[in-house]
Amino acid sequence: MNTRRKFLTALIFLMFITACVIPGLPTTEAAPTFAPTEDTGVVETMVAGTVSAAIELTEQARPTPLPTSTPMPTATPAPQASSTPTATATSAATSAPEMNTFLTVQVDASTVFIDERGGYGLTLPPAWLIMRINGQEYLDMWQLAEAADEDIQHSLLSVQEEDPNVLRLFAIDAQEGHIQNGFVTTMKFNWDEKKPASLESEEKFRSSMLALTGAEVLSAKISTINDSSVGVVEVKRTMKNSADADVTAFQKIAVFNTAKGQMIITLSTVESLKGNLFPVFDAMLSTLKITLK
Repeated sequence: MNTRRKFLTALIFLMFITACVIPGLPTTEAAPTFAPTEDTGVVETMVAGTVSAAIELTEQARPTPLPTSTPMPTATPAPQASSTPTATATSAATSAPEMNTFLTVQVDASTVFIDERGGYGLTLPPAWLIMRINGQEYLDMWQLAEAADEDIQHSLLSVQEEDPNVLRLFAIDAQEGHIQNGFVTTMKFNWDEKKPASLESEEKFRSSMLALTGAEVLSAKISTINDSSVGVVEVKRTMKNSADADVTAFQKIAVFNTAKGQMIITLSTVESLKGNLFPVFDAMLSTLKITLK
C-alpha cells in the first residue's frame, strides 16, 4: 500500500514539473483564438463568389443537352383542281381530247380548227376571239381587255349554258367598230349528229333552210369546195342585241355533211358590216376540208 502511494506521488510530481515553465526553453503556446470580426461586405462577396463558382462548376459538369427542334406544323396539301383543261393560251396549239378538237394559231394570226369527231377542218380569220365553250380559252377570254366591253360580256354569257357537243366552236368579231347598236358579230359551229343536210338540189336545200331558220331566205346555192358539197344561204331576220332590243340582222350560213350528221356554220352580223364580213366568211369556207369516215 505504501509502495503504491509512493508511486502515485512520484507520478503526480513528475507531471507537475513537466507542466511548469523551465527557463531558457521555448514554450509552445496555443495559438490565440480571435473572435471573428464580422465584415458583411467581404462575407457577401465571398458568398457570391462561391455561389458563382459553384454554378459555373455545376454548369461545366452538367452534360450539354442536345438541341431539340420544335416540330413544325405540317402543311396540308391544297386540294388540286379537278381535271379542268390546262390553262394554255391560244397562241399555241391547244386541244380538247374529250371533244376531239384542236386549235392552232398560225403566223398570220389566223386559227386552224380541226374537229376529228366531225371529220373536218378549216382556217378562221385573224382578229376574232375563238373558243370552245368548255375549253380553257373560254375562261381566258374573260381576262382580255375586250371582255371589259359589256356587249362582249353579254355575248360570252349567251353561250355559257349551251352543249359543247352541239356548239363545237364559237367566235366573236372583236375588231374595233364592229359592235354596232349593241349587236356583236359572231360565228357559231353547230353540229347536228342525227340529221344529214339536204344537198341533193338547191330547191330542197332552200326549203330545208327556210324550215330551219324561219327567216327570209335571200339566196341559197350549193357549191363544191375541195371536192365536197357545201350549201350556202343568206338570210335576213330579227335578232336581239345585248340590251334585249330587236335588231335587223343578216346571216350567212354554210351547211355540209360530216362523218355523222351535218355541220351548220352561221355568221350573224348587221347590214352595215355584211359587205365586209361575208367575203371573209367565203374565204374561210375555201379552206374547208371534209373527211367522211
